[in-house]
Amino acid sequence: MRKFLTTILIVFSAFFAMYGQDPSGYAVSGEVSSKDGEQLIGANIMLQSNTKTYYAVTGNSGEFSLENVLAGDYQLKISFIGLADYSQNVSVNGDVNDLKIEMKSGASQLNEVTVTTQKRSQDLTDVPITINAISSNTLKQFHITQLDVLSNYVPGLQVQIQSPNNPGFVIRGVTSDDGDSRVQQRVSVFQDGVSISKARGSAVEIFDVERVEVAKGPQGTLFGRSAENGAIHLISNKPVNYLTGELAIGYGNYNEKILNGYLNTPIIDGKLLNRLSFSYNDRDGFIKNISGGTLNGKNALAVRDIIRFLPDDKTTIDLILNYEHNDTPGTSFKSGKYAPAGGDLDPNSDADLGSGGQDSLYIKRNIYGVSLPISRVLSDSWTFNSLTAFRHFDTDEAFNADGTVARALYFHEYEDDNQFSQEFRFNYNDAKNDKLSGFIGGSYFYEDGNQRVKFHTNPQNFYTLLTPIIAGKYADEMAALKEIISGLGAVGSLTESETPYLLSQVPSAQPLVVNGVANPTTNLPNLAPLVQKLGSYLPTSMQQLLAVFNGSELPNSYDEEYTNYNTSSAIELFADATYNLTKQLSLTVGIRGTYEHQVGGFSSKHEGDPSVLGYLTGYYPNVLSWNTNGEKKTASKDYWSYVGRLALNYKFNNNSVFASVSRGRRPGVIDIGTAAADSTVYLQPEIIWNYELGMKGLVLIIV
Repeated sequence: MRKFLTTILIVFSAFFAMYGQDPSGYAVSGEVSSKDGEQLIGANIMLQSNTKTYYAVTGNSGEFSLENVLAGDYQLKISFIGLADYSQNVSVNGDVNDLKIEMKSGASQLNEVTVTTQKRSQDLTDVPITINAISSNTLKQFHITQLDVLSNYVPGLQVQIQSPNNPGFVIRGVTSDDGDSRVQQRVSVFQDGVSISKARGSAVEIFDVERVEVAKGPQGTLFGRSAENGAIHLISNKPVNYLTGELAIGYGNYNEKILNGYLNTPIIDGKLLNRLSFSYNDRDGFIKNISGGTLNGKNALAVRDIIRFLPDDKTTIDLILNYEHNDTPGTSFKSGKYAPAGGDLDPNSDADLGSGGQDSLYIKRNIYGVSLPISRVLSDSWTFNSLTAFRHFDTDEAFNADGTVARALYFHEYEDDNQFSQEFRFNYNDAKNDKLSGFIGGSYFYEDGNQRVKFHTNPQNFYTLLTPIIAGKYADEMAALKEIISGLGAVGSLTESETPYLLSQVPSAQPLVVNGVANPTTNLPNLAPLVQKLGSYLPTSMQQLLAVFNGSELPNSYDEEYTNYNTSSAIELFADATYNLTKQLSLTVGIRGTYEHQVGGFSSKHEGDPSVLGYLTGYYPNVLSWNTNGEKKTASKDYWSYVGRLALNYKFNNNSVFASVSRGRRPGVIDIGTAAADSTVYLQPEIIWNYELGMKGLVLIIV
């Protein structure tokens, strides 16, 4: 747990209105103050109609002025950090002067904001889904910059980030944390509509976001094939048509350094806008590794640049560029059984995970993302949306899985993933009768990735680690073996010295670490004399087992490598619609059909001589994976599938009651190399049916 002794936060903000309006029109002006009469400097002003939007910021006396406003009906929206958002209708048929606006004390509400979960802007109570939306103000107020911290404020969501390379997501008890490249996640993560769900690339920094939406239950209709039991959507702040910026600097214990902010700049007034934002967080590890260095530190740099092009008042084109780099100390995956020298089993106290140096524990990760969302208003009722995206991440992590100084299970994992997606969507909103809204569209998704794992061990320590397993797995055989030795000694077939020697060689559980020091086994037990004496009198299974224990010397180094591969492509067609049966009662129906083609692969090899320990683990000549001699084994399969939902929503006052049934699906897995080197197992897709009855309203206010 991080314990900050001090945090210094300095915020510099500069807001300047820069807007080129139409050459003719009217003026709209006024003043903004708090309920105590304080004039508010830097409040954001937006005057918006169906086809035109004007922006301004209040000056030193709380005043604002919009020039060259075309005649028409508008909605005036005003926001100021810490105060409740203000909204009123304004009709412009001439100059509108001396507007006096009083903003009330704000409330940070976790459940009442406008959301776009259903691919259109709606009040949260109009959406028949269990959903939480965390606003930008709430994220700032509670200093939420990581997904695991976010989960503390969202009921039913748990996020555990052992490292940025190994997150775990849990919604309603269903866990998603598999790093295998062939496995899609049960809980999807999206960033500005783009899936970033693969485990090794989903734990991104939260900065300069408009809001975060968390939808629970199957969301395949809205978010695609992998949102089997929920989706987390990070929605970035987009460029606006005035100059504004912010810089935050912080320093804390463990030499923590924080630097984040943004700069929003109009390049061509009203036509070309840019928003550059960044986040940097560096902190020394707060758990000491006795063998050298520290663990559980952080070094994360994230940069986002969004270029917005507005060729006309009906078209919006965004180019979104994301980059994140992590270079952090390793994770303290500490043993719960063997304490380090002079230490204890507390997971937050000192650990001893082996020496530092070139092969020390660390996490390095790079994430690149490019997306191109385009929105075009076709008519009063129809809007066309396109989203093109490419994403790449590569990771390199070294970790100690046994959690002790022995480093019997030392792994070096590399993962590389590329994905491309294209979605076209037509949104409909019945502008005349306000009866029907929804969307219809199609998408294409392609992904190519692999996970390569290098396993390194000291076989002398690895055998010691195996002894409890051997003693347990072969408990009956070991007991029978002791009886045979004792019986042979009793009848004189073994000498007085041979009997205790052979009894001492029968494998038994040994501690991996003693007093904080590794407890290696330099030689295998030697039961060869017993085999020579009894020969064929022993059962064949016993002979095969005893043949391993020939007293041979164990080496002090062994390396093995295995890789899993995934190439998948999917074509999807989808439609989702809400029909207002009455002013209060609405019916929502959605369906998504998918065709997907998957290719799974596996390869493995050992370096140097085969290890005799493979006879004990069952993978000989390898130790932890079936051997393919480096040959890549592949298999493929096609799937046809569907997901969908049906929901009723009844709204009264500012509350609603909803009932829904939905079907979620996680794609199947082509599992090669689990049962044998040349085996292929087709794991069936997972299906979740979700039945829900809920009520929404104002349930929590934090002033």
